[in-house]
Amino acid sequence: MTMGNLTPDMALFDFKLRPLHEVQPWGGMDGPDDLCLHWFGLTDGCFSIDCGIARLFQYTPEMLVKWEIPSPDEWNPTAWVDYPIIRLYEDVIDLLQHVLVELPSDFHRLVSDVASHRAWRENLRQIAESDDWDEGDEDMSQCYLLVLQWMGYRKLDSSYLVDGPETWFWRHSDEIYVLWDNEDSVADGFPRWTAASGVISMSVERFLGEVESFHHRLMASMQDRIHEIAFANPFKGVKIDIPYLFLVQKQRERSLANALAAAPEEPDWEKVRHAMRMLGCAI
Repeated sequence: MTMGNLTPDMALFDFKLRPLHEVQPWGGMDGPDDLCLHWFGLTDGCFSIDCGIARLFQYTPEMLVKWEIPSPDEWNPTAWVDYPIIRLYEDVIDLLQHVLVELPSDFHRLVSDVASHRAWRENLRQIAESDDWDEGDEDMSQCYLLVLQWMGYRKLDSSYLVDGPETWFWRHSDEIYVLWDNEDSVADGFPRWTAASGVISMSVERFLGEVESFHHRLMASMQDRIHEIAFANPFKGVKIDIPYLFLVQKQRERSLANALAAAPEEPDWEKVRHAMRMLGCAI
């Protein structure tokens, strides 16, 4: 397990767009005339999260050998996750309404390092598998849901990947914490991800700056990409609604401002504490 802080010269959310001429159109089930491309698909590329002491969403060399993926690749030499970048962006944006809500000190202590975080998750697992668990008890189910949600809402979604990396973001005081734990993510005895486990912290101001940087870099890159398609479309015979691309671009450019303007979702912490006591959780 490693611990650290983000250094000033790093980009937390890192990405590379796939060269435009290599982007694969979608569809084709009914033949080549059925191929199409849209804004989401045009964000095809690779991404990772650079925590300084570790790089999340990066495959190990053993996985590249297992999957017979050539490495280094000309445009993705570092084995980052190969997927439309907008997926990571959307998931980060969706986290904001929860991540910017501060965890009280007693909750923060339960998850503040990898060992504590594992113990907390194991506690929840044991509760769910206990012989005392009554699936028909609505009060118990509601308590469990409250206890599960306060950290569950702060987990970055990676369900679109096979055994995706497990990463959590939360705020305590004026710091944002990023914790990852992938030591159990193995395939044929080999680690799947280069980042095993660790935690870093940064100021809330720095974190928001990183999110804004991610937003502006992606939007600027996509604006350039759409203009290239509009004036020198390399996709002959592929259905692309260019006016709609510009419309979606404008909508996407407002997504961060909309997310920051939304009311944060702060739970009733006293109600959560009561649910934890009802389930026998330490707090």
